[in-house]
Amino acid sequence: SFLPPAVFEIKAIADQAIAKFKEVDGELDKMGKQADSAGGKISGIDKASQIATAGVLAMGAAFVGFAAFGIKEANEAEQAMNKLGVTLSNFGVNTAATRAKVEGLTGAYVDLGFGGEEAAAGFDVLFRATGDLDSAQALLASSADLARVKNISLADASSIMAKASMGGAKAFKEMGITLDTTLPKAEAIDKAMGELNAKIGGQAVAYTETFAGQMVVMKEKFADVAETLGTTLMPYLKSFLDGITKSVAWIKQNSSWLSILAGA
Repeated sequence: SFLPPAVFEIKAIADQAIAKFKEVDGELDKMGKQADSAGGKISGIDKASQIATAGVLAMGAAFVGFAAFGIKEANEAEQAMNKLGVTLSNFGVNTAATRAKVEGLTGAYVDLGFGGEEAAAGFDVLFRATGDLDSAQALLASSADLARVKNISLADASSIMAKASMGGAKAFKEMGITLDTTLPKAEAIDKAMGELNAKIGGQAVAYTETFAGQMVVMKEKFADVAETLGTTLMPYLKSFLDGITKSVAWIKQNSSWLSILAGA
């Protein structure tokens, strides 16, 4: 299938929502059958309730499915940014301006097919390794290239780059680069980084020009939109689901006298 994975995740969430609505519908149907067996006449009410339930089922399932997926994305992004915020605080740079800059930076990685929360997590690792915002930003870009070259996650690539930035010979070896031991450590690292960037630079952008890359970017853009909506709709969705849950419980608790009332 050519559909991005996010679509299937949304379908799974929507299916759960449909099941909840069907539970309500089932209780109403049960009430109708009980009233019929008692000789009641509720055809008009029954038809109206079934039409209303069907409408709610269709619209509610779509709303709940998309919003629930968005809330999941929003929660993950919030957790990643909160963790990064702690790191920024530890280095004494957790200002509104810095957070806005970092959020804008990590959010831009959606265009490369990486989730904003994934980029935030990678930036967190790199900033902790370097203690410098500009260095972490440059290393994150290299991490994106490395991730595409080695077909690994941005998190794994960021971890490798963090170790390399601290002079880890093993990390460079994983990337096919050998540290020049004849140079001072700082110079050797700079030289190795230059060789690495010459070797893998531009791969993250190049990947987005492939069909597979475009599908990944589409998935992340879809998730980004869902995240934005999820953040906005979170309180409303909670109230909505609470209402559905209470409705199911209320119908079950009062099904006996409701059936009698309906058949009266």
